[in-house]
Amino acid sequence: MPTAELDLALLLRQEGLPKDEIPERLERMSPADKEQLWGRVRRRRA
Repeated sequence: MPTAELDLALLLRQEGLPKDEIPERLERMSPADKEQLWGRVRRRRA
């Protein structure tokens, strides 16, 4: 998992996804899905 996606991984973990599944899930996600997750990360930071 790239370091740039660490925030996405943390969000998925906080939402209850098992940590073993997170790298595979991020690899399968489309850029649009990742952008949607980034939006959720940004909202949590605000």
